[in-house]
Amino acid sequence: MLQKRAEANKAERLGEAVGLAESRLSGRDSADFSNFVDVFYARVWPEDLLQFSAENLYGAALAIWKFAATRKPGRARVRAYNPHVEEHGWKSSHTIIEVINDDMPFIVDSVLGCLDRMGLQVHLFIHPIIAVRRNAAGKRTEFLTEPEGDGAVAESVLHIEIGELSDPDLLGEIERR
Repeated sequence: MLQKRAEANKAERLGEAVGLAESRLSGRDSADFSNFVDVFYARVWPEDLLQFSAENLYGAALAIWKFAATRKPGRARVRAYNPHVEEHGWKSSHTIIEVINDDMPFIVDSVLGCLDRMGLQVHLFIHPIIAVRRNAAGKRTEFLTEPEGDGAVAESVLHIEIGELSDPDLLGEIERR
């Protein structure tokens, strides 16, 4: 009974986040992003997700959606940052690490092992695998709910929250490693 209620609360909160997307984005961007929100948060436990407002769920998903808009196949995109509403459209009390990469075996183990060796504690880890099509420049041309057809590429999307770090050199070291 409690799990069903938690799942219903999660669905309601995600519905609010999707509603924000639909009111702020237009056309295909709105539809693709709304589908991405569903995929992005699908495997997150309700207890982890419900600690965030719909505004922050929307903002976190939009931040990684925009970050993943361009990526050359075979090359990872990594960023570590402290989101602030003024700059990123959402806020968090944690440092955020985002990784966009070709889907491959052991990517989760590799990233978590690296963070562990750096002595960093993970508070939240989100890892959907998405399907996209990209043009020759690496720009996302289509978000797919299923990997299908020519040119579809499976990508790992990692959103990791660790304790807040303020040292820009350490943030750069996380990105390099």
